[in-house]
Amino acid sequence: DGAVVTVTWGEVTATGTVAGGVWSVVYASGEIPADAESTTITADVSNEGGKPAKPRTHTVSVDTMSPTVSITSDVVALNSGETATLTFTFSGEPAGFGIADVTVVGGGALGAITADTTNPRIYKAIFTPKNRSTEAVSITVGADYTDTAGNIGVAGDALAITIDTTAPVLAIDAVAADDIVNASEKVVGVTISGTTDALDGAVVTVTWGEVTATGTV
Repeated sequence: DGAVVTVTWGEVTATGTVAGGVWSVVYASGEIPADAESTTITADVSNEGGKPAKPRTHTVSVDTMSPTVSITSDVVALNSGETATLTFTFSGEPAGFGIADVTVVGGGALGAITADTTNPRIYKAIFTPKNRSTEAVSITVGADYTDTAGNIGVAGDALAITIDTTAPVLAIDAVAADDIVNASEKVVGVTISGTTDALDGAVVTVTWGEVTATGTV
């Protein structure tokens, strides 16, 4: 007890006294090194006879920057049956970023948010617009997220997507059950059917080869 430990971190050297085998020093805010991926703390001490111990080093990362985020989309406008792939790019790796951190204003829904497999600062999600809508969509990330160092994030700029899903969506079922028309099926004729979100009574026009036919929803 009573031995003096000398600590150097960045440009500042401080001393602490051993008591019960424990020592500590305090670095004030202005004495902590600037942000860096790796900084080195060096500590040494001597015994009662003045014989120095082998200096010890400890590596510490200093990260005090608030993370930022940008949102981009692979399209600027969506029509019926289309979706948009959204990319969330952070300046620092976020901690636990998820769909609860994203606000969608307007008609549509955001799918599951997944992390990029090669870059932990990038996340992606699929946005699906609401049917029969021309309401523009605004997507934002608030300041509720943090990075892995615990720094609180900065809210990102809103992403706007133009929506026009007023046109109906149409799908065609498998023809002849397996999309293969054999000889006996051709003799009796084939029914072509499908599904749509068009209103009842809408007329569907079907063209197959040289023949065009119509059906009613």
